[in-house]
Amino acid sequence: MTELEQWRNEIRALDAQIKPLFLQRLALAQAIGRYKSKHGLPVYDPEREAQNRQTLSADVNRTERKAYEEFLQAVMTICRKAQES
Repeated sequence: MTELEQWRNEIRALDAQIKPLFLQRLALAQAIGRYKSKHGLPVYDPEREAQNRQTLSADVNRTERKAYEEFLQAVMTICRKAQES
């Protein structure tokens, strides 16, 4: 096995670990969306999302922080869309 194949296998293993967590988050977002709809609450709260990104990325080193914040933003956007459906 080449070094590249080894790294790709490691990424696949990490993706497999991320998948159930992502699906749990998505299910929670859908439940939150139903709650918000029932109670007339807005789906999008930009201040909360910004605070969440800032809190979660605070301990990430400077070099990787922007990429991690982009990852968080992508996940939040997907989950926000799930709340709207």
